[in-house]
This record gives sequence, structure tokens and C-alpha cells, in this order.
Amino acid sequence: MRNFFILISIEVLKYLTSTTSYVPTYFYYEIYSNFLRTYVEDDKMENLNKSHFYITHPKFKNETTKDSKENREEEPIVMLFGWMGAKDQYLKVYSQIYEEKGYPTVRLTVSPLIVLFKNNEMLKFSDKLLKLLDEPDFKDRPVIIHLFSNGGGFQYDILYKALQGDEAKKTKVKGVIFDSAPTKTTIYNSFSVCSMILSSIVSSRLLLYPLTVACVVCTASITGMRKIQRDVFKKPVHVMDTYNNLKNQENLCPQLFFYSKADSLVPYRELEDFIEARKKKGVDVTCKMYEKTPHVKHYPFDKMGYCKTVFKFLNRVVKK
Repeated sequence: MRNFFILISIEVLKYLTSTTSYVPTYFYYEIYSNFLRTYVEDDKMENLNKSHFYITHPKFKNETTKDSKENREEEPIVMLFGWMGAKDQYLKVYSQIYEEKGYPTVRLTVSPLIVLFKNNEMLKFSDKLLKLLDEPDFKDRPVIIHLFSNGGGFQYDILYKALQGDEAKKTKVKGVIFDSAPTKTTIYNSFSVCSMILSSIVSSRLLLYPLTVACVVCTASITGMRKIQRDVFKKPVHVMDTYNNLKNQENLCPQLFFYSKADSLVPYRELEDFIEARKKKGVDVTCKMYEKTPHVKHYPFDKMGYCKTVFKFLNRVVKK
């Protein structure tokens, strides 16, 4: 036991004094994932570790339509970032909204274990997205981000950080659509999200609670150590604080928010404070508030109204 605590102390010290911007947190990842493997079937564990990245190329309205720079400048590429634990079959429902109009899309849902424990790996997905914008089908197109919950917000936060070194691509982002996001990270919503994800792979309710607690403790520890790195040791570490990072973001492109008074994970007044803060920075904000829709389920309850709001927003910001 003594050697175990010595090992932890050494690893924590290495973590805090590291000179790298993103410190790998494999120490926590290996402990927790090995712990999970003891109780979870291999195929379910494999699904939990999977990330999904799909590209749909543009469809022309008819065979005589030719691709041109003018057409590409009028039709955006839409990048959809899924909520944590989202299955691609559900995110695909949203990408089809755009694909039916002929717009190219990218669907990205990152493995929950990467988001929680190894979010430095999310940079790899950002690099793939940036390289995609250099391809002929996409290079002249404006970019629209459509993100869901804090899981999608995490990826957008990382992508924006990656864009800092490329002003030309950064200005391509013409609008951001927030669906049920962002919210402050609290013990309550961390526990709720972790419990929701784990409940899909853990059949025993007696195991679900301790596994969820362990997950929350590990991720809270990682965030706490990153804050110490940033604030005490003055290391250039990116802390995963989606709510505050996006609230203070320098990108002032127009933003559209879908949210609900009945959302159990995102308090609507907290989100309205975020919206007011963005307005004060000069952001052109559009809102669509629902009274009774659950978290990330506004579209199933109001398909026509949701699509109408989305395309009204797109038509305005792409032309702008």
C-alpha cells in the first residue's frame, strides 16, 4: 500500500511539473479502464472506446450542375459534434437535415473515455478537420458548427484552439449552433452524464454507483491538477472548462441556441447568463427556447420549427 501511494505521488508530481501543454493522463485512464474491464463485457468496452468520424461529400441538385468556387462559397460544410456517449445513428439524423439540401457534413462523436481521461487526443480530430478544409470539395466553403451538449462543446473548444495558428481557416467559421449547451461542470451533472454513459454497458445497478463515483473522482482530479498546472506552475495547459472558455472566446461569429426550461442537465437561466455574456461581447445571438423538451431532444419534438430556425440562421450568416 505504501508503494502504491508513493507511485501516485510521483505521477502527480510529474503531471504538475510537466513542460508540455497537454499532459497525457494515461495513469488515470489505465486504472479506470482496467477497473471497468473487470465488470464489463469486451464488446461493450470496445464500443465505449470507439470514436466516430464520418464525412459526407456535397450532392449537386442535378447532373448538369457544375462545382464552382461561387457555388462552394454559398453552400457551407456543416460540422456536427455529438454529445458525450452519443451513438452515430442518432447524430446522423441531424446531419441528414443538411445533406438533404446538398450540403457536405462531418459527424464527429469522440469516445467518452477520451473526453474524460485523454482529451489531449481530441487534438488529433481537430487536425483531421483542419486538413479536410484543404480538400477541393471543402476548401472554399464557409464552416458551420452544430454542437450538442458539453460533449460537443469540448470538441469545438479544442478545434478553436487549433485554429489559433491559422487565421484564414478561423475566419471561415461563419456560425455556431448550440443544442443544449453549454453548462457549467458540476458534481451533479458530471455524475448524471457518467451514470448515463455507464448504464448502457453496466447491467448491475449495484456496480453502477461505485463505477460512476470513481469516474467522477478521477476526472475531477485531472481537472484540478490541470488548474494547478495553469495557475500555480504557469504552464500553458488548456483546462476543459467549456462554459467559461466558450463564454470568453474571441470568435464573434453569429450563434444560435436551442435550449429548454425542462432540461435536467442544463439550467436554462445559467445558459441565458452565457447568452447575455456573448451579446455583451458583440455576438449576434439567436435563441429558440422550448418549455418542455428534454436534453438534446428538441428536434424530435419540433422537427419543422427546428429546421426552419436552422436554415433561417444559415441563410443569414452565410450570405453575411
